This record gives sequence, C-alpha cells and structure tokens, in this order.
Amino acid sequence: MYRLRSVAWVCGLRHAVLLAAWFIVWLGSATGQTLRLGGTVGTPLTNGIEPIRDWDRINPAPRGFIGGPMLELGFDSGFAVEISAVHRTIGFDSYNEFTDGTRSPWFRSNIGTWQFPILAKYTLPRGRVRPVIEAGPSFRAARNKAGTEPSPFGITVGAGAEIRLQKLTIAPVLRFTHWGGEPWPRRPVVRNQVELIAKIGYPVKSMSGNPSPGRVRFGLAVGVPLTGDFQPPIFPLPFTGSATRIADFRSVAGLTMEAGISDRFALEVNGLYRRLHFDTGSEVVVTWQIPVLAKYKLRRASTAPYVQGGPSFRLAGNLNGTNPSHFGGTVGSGVEFALGPAKVAPGLRYTRWGARDATKPNQVELLATITF
Repeated sequence: MYRLRSVAWVCGLRHAVLLAAWFIVWLGSATGQTLRLGGTVGTPLTNGIEPIRDWDRINPAPRGFIGGPMLELGFDSGFAVEISAVHRTIGFDSYNEFTDGTRSPWFRSNIGTWQFPILAKYTLPRGRVRPVIEAGPSFRAARNKAGTEPSPFGITVGAGAEIRLQKLTIAPVLRFTHWGGEPWPRRPVVRNQVELIAKIGYPVKSMSGNPSPGRVRFGLAVGVPLTGDFQPPIFPLPFTGSATRIADFRSVAGLTMEAGISDRFALEVNGLYRRLHFDTGSEVVVTWQIPVLAKYKLRRASTAPYVQGGPSFRLAGNLNGTNPSHFGGTVGSGVEFALGPAKVAPGLRYTRWGARDATKPNQVELLATITF
C-alpha cells in the first residue's frame, strides 16, 4: 500500500513541476523581469512532531524560529517565481514511563531540517500594500532524524500582503504545507505545517522585455548515464534464465529552464526523468531528478565554455525494495553555442548523492540542453 501511495505522490509532484515549468516559460516570453534577493524569517504555528502517550512518551519542544535566504524572479504582470531555503529545527522531549509509575530521565532531540519551496506567486500590480498568493512544490532535507522519517516532498500554498518601501519589499505571509506520508515512522512528524513568515527582498537586476541574455529560456534536456545505478549485493542471489526490458536503452530526458542573471551568470533548473536499472532482473526504479544549478560562462561570446553547480533533488517511485537518496550535489562543465534562435549546451555532469545501501552515490552523465 505504501508503494502505491509513493508512486501516486511522485506522479502528482511530477505534474506540479511540469506545470510550474510551463508557467515560467509563458511568463518569460511576454514580460520584463526583475531579480530580487533577500531572506525569510518567521515562526511555526504548528508543532513539528506528533505527541506520543505510550510507554515511550514524546512531547513537542518549543517551536522557535525559522529563516533563510530567498531568490525571486518577478514579472511586470504581477507574477513571480520564488525559490527559498528555510531552516527549521524540529525538537521533542522524550522519556519512558514504566508500569510501576516511575519515569526515566528525559532528554531533548533536535532534528535539523532545510525546506526548499519553489513557488509561483501573484501580486496585485498596484498600490503600496498589495495582496499576494503563492503555491508550488516543497522539498525537505533532514539530519539527526532521531527515529523520525520526515517526508522529503510536499505541496505549499500561502497568502499575505506585500508592502513596498521604495525599492525594498516586505511581505508577511501565512503559509501552509502538506507533506507526504512516512514509511512506518517510530516518531511521526506533523504532516500539516502552518507558518507565519516575513519575506524581505531587494532588487539586484532589472531586465527588459526585449530578447537579451537575462530572459527566461525554456527547452529540453537529453543525455546518457555513464555510470551504473546500484551497488553489487552483499549476498548475491544466483540468477538463472533471461530478463527482458522494453525500451532498454539507458537514457535521461526532461525539461529545462534557464533564467539569466547577467551576460555570464544564470540559474538553471531541470526536471529529468531517469529509470534506475538493476544489473540482474528486468525491474526498474522510476526517478525524477531536479538539479538547481548556478551557471557561469567563462567568456562573453556566442560560443563559450561554462561551469555549473548546485543542489539536486530526487523523487522516486516503483521502488522495488530500494530507497534512493533524495538529495545530492551536482557539478558540471561544457560548451554553450548558438544554433539559430536556440542555445545548445552539451556537457558532462557529476552528482554525489547521499549515502544509501543499494544505490550508487556517484553518478556521471553526458547531458545536452537546448533552449529557446
């Protein structure tokens, strides 16, 4: 049953990411753009962990504060795309209560999490105080889990108001996030999360609606993996007979979006579909990889080498007894050149995924993007 829910959850997030990519492209083709940098600060209005009243007692700790950096690409029409990294500590106190009425000493556990919402926003384009709504997928990384299994994926919606103070913008927002399910957690994390946050932004780049290096470009990405997908089993089972796969060619394909910051710097986001193959047997694990990369061209020219790097996120379904890491870091390099109205950028990428027993942590790919 959990496997079916995970597949449905991945499919739903896939559609949300594809819809967001189409939305960005449609906006970028029609309006001017402004890049804002800033940060968020706020407080959770809901506990981070469910209380437990068994012999293993769990009480949520004080909620504290949340915050982190923010990047926003705004459009003249009032629409915007916002990417932020929000740190939150989920704390709880635990102790044991025995049948004779005595208790063990209590101790506090703190789970450090980073949340990465990628939100489409709409702000009324006139007035000093402007209502704003936002929605999109969220990703979460956790460390020191202390018996919990925080879901790495969720959906976020929010509403508030944006206040203009000359160039500075301040936006108090009430935000709700629904996180995905957890596989048999010993200490369940609260799935419905409500936060009150304030976002502060300042424009660092304004780009006209005419074609320029700073425009949002949209296209396709195709490639070939150069490394295997799974570690050899510790106790390999004998495999006899034959295995047949349909469309067995190992490949990577998906959508790409590139938002120019200057004539050399850009932000690139991919949504890449890749099937992980076992060395024996015909089973596959379906994944969507979402690298968010800073890209730098080494010279100002229509044909120029580039380097890139940033975090990568991975959604997985059809797990077949595996649990691929959801987070990693990607670096790459290649050459970008113009081909008529298109830009083509073939390159070599290396991704280091978080540790898992089954999947290989080191991934190398030949990948080419074409954008318009």
